[in-house]
Amino acid sequence: MVLLTLAIPASATAQTAATATVLGTVTDPQQAVVAGAAVELRDTGTNEVRTQTTNSAGQYSFPGVVPGLYKITVTMQGFKTVTISNFNVDVNKSHTVNVKLELGQLSETLQVEAGAAVELQTTDAQVGNNVSSDAMSKLPTLRRNAAALLTLQPGVSPGTGTFPRVGMRVAGAVDDQNTFTLDGIDVSDNVIGGLDSTNIAVIPLGVEAVDEFRVGVNNPNATFGRASGGQIAVVSKRGTNNFHGAGYWVHQNDFLNANLWEFNRINKSRPTIRDNRFGGRVGGPIWHNKTFFFFNYEGRRFPQQSTFTRLMPSNQLRQGILQFKDAAGNTVAYNLASSTLCGSGSTACDPRGLGISPSVKALWALMPQGTDPSVANADGLNTIGFRGTAATPLSNNFYTLRLDHEINSKWRFNGSYTYFQTKQVSGGQNAQYDLRGSTPQATSTAPTDRDAAIAGLTGQITPHLFNTFRFGWVRARQSFNRLAPSAAAALENIAGTNSSAGSIAMAPGQAQTNLVDAPIEVDTQRARFQNIVGRNIQYVDDLSWIKSKHNFQFGMNIRHIPTIHTRNDKVVGSLASLEALLDADVSTFLTAIPSSERPLACSTTVTTNCLQSGDARRWDRLYASTLGLVDNVGILTTRDGKLNPLPFGTPLINDTTLNAFEFYGQDVWRITPTLTLTYGLSYGSQTAPKEKLDRQTLVVDASTNALLTGPGYIAAKQAAALQGKTFNPTLGFQPVKIAGRNVFDVDYGNVAPRVSAAWTPGFGSGFLNRLVGNRKTVLRGGFGIVYDRTNTVQSVIIPMLGVGFAQTVSVGAPLCNASGTPGLGCNAAAT
Repeated sequence: MVLLTLAIPASATAQTAATATVLGTVTDPQQAVVAGAAVELRDTGTNEVRTQTTNSAGQYSFPGVVPGLYKITVTMQGFKTVTISNFNVDVNKSHTVNVKLELGQLSETLQVEAGAAVELQTTDAQVGNNVSSDAMSKLPTLRRNAAALLTLQPGVSPGTGTFPRVGMRVAGAVDDQNTFTLDGIDVSDNVIGGLDSTNIAVIPLGVEAVDEFRVGVNNPNATFGRASGGQIAVVSKRGTNNFHGAGYWVHQNDFLNANLWEFNRINKSRPTIRDNRFGGRVGGPIWHNKTFFFFNYEGRRFPQQSTFTRLMPSNQLRQGILQFKDAAGNTVAYNLASSTLCGSGSTACDPRGLGISPSVKALWALMPQGTDPSVANADGLNTIGFRGTAATPLSNNFYTLRLDHEINSKWRFNGSYTYFQTKQVSGGQNAQYDLRGSTPQATSTAPTDRDAAIAGLTGQITPHLFNTFRFGWVRARQSFNRLAPSAAAALENIAGTNSSAGSIAMAPGQAQTNLVDAPIEVDTQRARFQNIVGRNIQYVDDLSWIKSKHNFQFGMNIRHIPTIHTRNDKVVGSLASLEALLDADVSTFLTAIPSSERPLACSTTVTTNCLQSGDARRWDRLYASTLGLVDNVGILTTRDGKLNPLPFGTPLINDTTLNAFEFYGQDVWRITPTLTLTYGLSYGSQTAPKEKLDRQTLVVDASTNALLTGPGYIAAKQAAALQGKTFNPTLGFQPVKIAGRNVFDVDYGNVAPRVSAAWTPGFGSGFLNRLVGNRKTVLRGGFGIVYDRTNTVQSVIIPMLGVGFAQTVSVGAPLCNASGTPGLGCNAAAT
């Protein structure tokens, strides 16, 4: 009789992020090891055959096995031939297949099915779970992306963000430290590091293109050393000797959807939904038993609509009439051109007697009427809410092509190219819209182009020495396009907004918070532009050497990461476009309107034709906005690497390059048949980003030009305080080229030891046998030190936002009224 047992072999082999290991021990009926037995591992899909001969301890090992369905055949003179069929190999996992032979003739064959015991991870302490292609095709997934299944794995929980940027946390690690590999190449999002639950890797994990993935949640080996989060190993589908294919179409519509309550109350129809996903896949042989291909295309066409709200000027405000309730509850109308209810109650509100600015009146005339007084921040008198919808179509195209070629019985090659394109018109509350005309138009677009080229060469150098080399070229291009304020002003074409430096956008009532919106939003958050092109060029090599009871593995991963980031903002402040702020907020130059130009404050004795205290700030802002009182004209100005000013409108650009190095060595040591010890060491470092034109600065003491670091600054303050003195230097900013150093120091101390053990106890009887069985339970434990990687936001984007190469320049406008001294060219009656 032939048995599959759970005994761990005397040798264990580590696996890589794209392959697995099959190993075991061959014994005779008396449990003695059988040396010299021939072991054949056959891929049933491609007919690829690999052979090994058991060593003096009866062991065999096949590292670098591509996931799939296999058959194992064991032959030895004097024993029957044993065939183990339907044996499934999972990625990033060691599979122990022990075989007991039976005396007989080679011509006699015994068929054995692989049992559940083979699925136990008995050769190291890594904890994780595999999800197969079959499971992915049957489980519902968000946007047909396998990433939606990641949070269903043991030890994985949703992150702390809001939908869709929920992210995921693996065993408590930070959301942005998860590592995703596709066919052994790191495809993690280097910008935000996987905080977005729908785009946590650069390349989407399409359920029709992924063969399987495994989430490692704890006790990683030294082969994974770049980050502290989960290790998600993804393997793409490949072709076989048989042609297989599929076609599909998924449609979703709004026919059975209920309308939004907010739309029902204003008699507005529900948003239209017509979401179509379609595609097909095909795989098969190009050269039978040698060369294979797999191709998948998936498209999405989603002509969706997005809802949003805005604040419109009321009909009275459009005529220059401000309305406020007095203490008696009466609504008082103040026509700024003629009202004399300001000051002591008998003073003209507008001493010029002009009223609403012709430019502001023309701007507000482009806006639609308000439709919903219940919109937040609408007062119902001066501002009315507008609830609208706009077309925000989404179009996706996803292509993947993989080729596999068996060079000979010891070497094989695989290569793939994946391309993902998105054409999206962005919607939602924070998008930019053009409200001119009868139908709102979304002007925010977010196109993306992401692709990856991957190549791998795996082979057996000697009977006990194996090597895998991989090359990866991963690129992500993404833009957040908006109409710049100057472009919006050109479209609005309001008289008086042209200048020699281009059109100047008007922003009435849009200081820190929007009091009233514009026909085309020009505030920083809704009009800013960003573009990022990031690449990750990788060279990965893994070497495995089997020696007696040890498997020694060494490897490296070298990443070259160029990034080009372009933007017209610094998160806050002005954009790289001329914009005139018409407001009187506490955050602006024109912080208060004189009391003589404001109605009398309500009191216990004054209850009519007065302004309640809570309305004073709102009056000031509406007053300045309606009369066209320019607070300032601002623009984001940029400089080159030598701090020379660049022309108006030049965006902020950083063209940086950084490198990340990772090296490791480890040994998987089979101490006893039931105990395996894995120990190793990884080391990594990441260089500071080097900007092509040295557009980076360092903080220095302006009086001495001495570099100031965070720890040094705190230490100096402490030393001064202990002496009863103060340390409060004037801060200066020095270009890195002048300072002769990088924007931050490289940490060369990231030495990360790992040690773990896996024990498979065997109890033949008694309570412990009932509790854990006989070689049916694996107990694992481990210790390791891991270091977090620095993503592009921290290493590139935040340094480029520092002081030096871009700053907001705001020019306060001179008074242009009946009593003040006008500026050059000022004509109060015309503006």
